[in-house]
Amino acid sequence: MMGINESELETSEKVLIYIYFCDHGDEDFKKYVDKFNKTDIDFWVKPGKGHHMGFAIQSILNTSNLGKAEKIATKLFKRFDENILIVLSKQMVTNIEPVGKNQEEVFVEPGRTFDELVADKKKGIYIV
Repeated sequence: MMGINESELETSEKVLIYIYFCDHGDEDFKKYVDKFNKTDIDFWVKPGKGHHMGFAIQSILNTSNLGKAEKIATKLFKRFDENILIVLSKQMVTNIEPVGKNQEEVFVEPGRTFDELVADKKKGIYIV
């Protein structure tokens, strides 16, 4: 495992966050990446980046409060001109880094929902 020693692993109730910014061919791709890299979000683990269709991140917010997570998502949604997709899901999860190495079952349902919403070109904030 990279990033966190096994002695630092912790399982806790937190909010998973998935964000889809844009397709690979989007003319503003670099702008989305630069803007995201300058955005201050309190992640519990470093976000994993990438999606087969475009620029996306998956991570775990450093909160178990879904209301607080919704406020973070709303602020982020507005920062990106309400033109992104955000999926939130409150789960018991371990702080494995990078997040893409975390194979816990809690990622399956929200991940599938996220992929379906991306395929359908949806925008907005969804809670699953």
